[in-house]
Amino acid sequence: MARILIVDDSVFVLDVVRTCLEAEGHELLQAEGGGRAIEIFRTQKPDLAIIDLMMPFKDGFETMRELRGIDASAKIIAMSGALGAGAYDPLAIASKLGAQGLLPKPFALVTLVELVHRTLGPGVGAPVRSAKGPGCPLRVRFGSKVTAINRRPAALGSAPSSTRPRHLQVRLD
Repeated sequence: MARILIVDDSVFVLDVVRTCLEAEGHELLQAEGGGRAIEIFRTQKPDLAIIDLMMPFKDGFETMRELRGIDASAKIIAMSGALGAGAYDPLAIASKLGAQGLLPKPFALVTLVELVHRTLGPGVGAPVRSAKGPGCPLRVRFGSKVTAINRRPAALGSAPSSTRPRHLQVRLD
């Protein structure tokens, strides 16, 4: 089991990632911005930080630089929904800043889990798998509708729906 810090300005992303990785047996810490992430990182010393690059106030790039200043060996996964165009590719920049993992949005939850375990490396703690099959066993609520996600991996994506947040939704593949 690892202690993982997830940093994103979207409460929806925080909730889905937290639920998924807790189901895998990890302890999750969460911050809705870079400033709070730095405070949590200093006091809780997580094994891994998953950082959204595009956040208001203190973006993911600045947050990564500050975390590296606190702990040069910090394990970081950078995530972004911004598409790289020309010289500006946020995930490529994050890689140059030392991110060990890159997670483009939208992403499948099983991709998240695999990247987390690969980035943590051996010996950090074996994942706890659901007896019901691959993927993260979780429930996602959309208004009055609850969707159970157990047997098939879910993807965080952008399929239009009036019952889901417009910036990020969950769909079954």
